Amino acid sequence: MLLVIWADPAMYIATIFTARILSEQGVSVDLLFRTPNSHLDVASDVDFGPRSRMLPVGGGCTGWRDKIDYVKFIIKAVKLAWCERPDAVIGCNTLGIDAAFIVNLIRPKTRLIYYNFDFDVSTKGLGSLGWLLRWVELIAARRAEITIFPAPGRSAEYKAMAQLKREPWSVLNCFPLSWPRQKTGELQRLLVSKGLVFDRLVVHLGSIGPFHGIEATIRSVLKWNGNWGLIFAGISIGSYLEEMQKLVLELGLANRVIFFPSVPYSLWFDCLYSAHLGICLYEPGNLSHTYMAGTSQKFNNYLVAGIPSIVSNSPDFIAFVEHHKTSKVAHPTNPHSIAQAVNSLLCDPEEYAFYCRSVKHAFESEFNFEKQFEPILRLLVDANHAR
Repeated sequence: MLLVIWADPAMYIATIFTARILSEQGVSVDLLFRTPNSHLDVASDVDFGPRSRMLPVGGGCTGWRDKIDYVKFIIKAVKLAWCERPDAVIGCNTLGIDAAFIVNLIRPKTRLIYYNFDFDVSTKGLGSLGWLLRWVELIAARRAEITIFPAPGRSAEYKAMAQLKREPWSVLNCFPLSWPRQKTGELQRLLVSKGLVFDRLVVHLGSIGPFHGIEATIRSVLKWNGNWGLIFAGISIGSYLEEMQKLVLELGLANRVIFFPSVPYSLWFDCLYSAHLGICLYEPGNLSHTYMAGTSQKFNNYLVAGIPSIVSNSPDFIAFVEHHKTSKVAHPTNPHSIAQAVNSLLCDPEEYAFYCRSVKHAFESEFNFEKQFEPILRLLVDANHAR
């Protein structure tokens, strides 16, 4: 099996667990990926499975050097397919499927599979190169034997946009049931070193950037009813972190709002398992943010940790919450709305316990990687063993 992604695969839980579960089922996986920029390479040691071979390409460059590296990436993918003769090539996102498509053209016996984690139907600002890449992507998607998206809504949108003849599959971005849940004490030691003690911890895990309700969440802390700390952990986007740090100082919240940018996985998961509540807010404006229930990686982090969350008041999330009772809904740009949701959970032990039980049931019964990926796994493994 050849898995190609022009990104750091450790940043996508679907890539990690796809490679791992195929490997554990006896399938050899060559994972070809873009070497991450050094300042973004924070994942440390990630287990992709005993039969997975990691094959980085490029030097983590940007600009014209990055474009040269991508050409090398395509050449490497073709060479691997020619020498190893994989049963299938899985292309992830636009640049991954474009490379996988070229592999399939040169070696048609290698089945083509498109696994898309994130897309937008908009072509605004693509430029001539972007238009070319999108055109190739759409051709590849129509040619692919299987197309996979992390939400039924996205599957339907993409099917219409790309005029797919085959029905896309939906596999949500879930953790496996066997995922370890253990606190290491790393976060607590950091808080103690800063002289901070909280009765409860609220976390926002993921990119520290615009359109994720971060500013409104910070402002909401002024209306929280308890000695509760707010932790942001994730990679900073541009100058947004500096802007939010300035806001925290202006609001006098330096001892209640803590930022951990570019955290290693060890601290990331210690933040998660030390938390009592998760923040998962998406401001409207693009297609991805329209379909985030069960799709968002941060949301699925909270599910595996067994903690309730505050989610956006989008129709997608509202329908999810009405059915599964895992979260409270809030307006992503309204501090008062967010504070109300936080207070209603953390001030009522009985209600909080009810939501924790609902989260546990949702994860164990439906929103785990084994359940989500099982139909794809059966198809891929059976075909590989039939060779």
